[in-house]
Amino acid sequence: MTKFQKTTVMQTQIARLEPLVPIAISIHGVLMLSLRGAQPWHWYTIGIIALLGVFGLLARQVVNMVGVRAFCILALGWLLMLTTGGTGSFFLLWYFVLVSVYPLLLVRLQGIVILTAVPILYIMLIP
Repeated sequence: MTKFQKTTVMQTQIARLEPLVPIAISIHGVLMLSLRGAQPWHWYTIGIIALLGVFGLLARQVVNMVGVRAFCILALGWLLMLTTGGTGSFFLLWYFVLVSVYPLLLVRLQGIVILTAVPILYIMLIP
């Protein structure tokens, strides 16, 4: 097996598991919001991300929404961090997951946008 074939197999395996990422971070969000209390729109935000993951599992063959899920996690994660403690928020973990999974699956330009946007958005949270 060549290096290219190993990379393709690895990307296929990651792509198969990728819809579970929004579900996993939604579970993390529910646990964190349960511990600290939250406003109703926080819960709606978590629900949107969970629904994106469920839709990704159910409609895997129909629509490729990897980019949509990535950018929703990026934007909604930033809003949650902004309103739940800034740079000390529990939701910072979402960005580590975002940067480690999605650039491997997205088109090169989209991956670069994600990798560039994450540190910029984090710096915007610094008071």
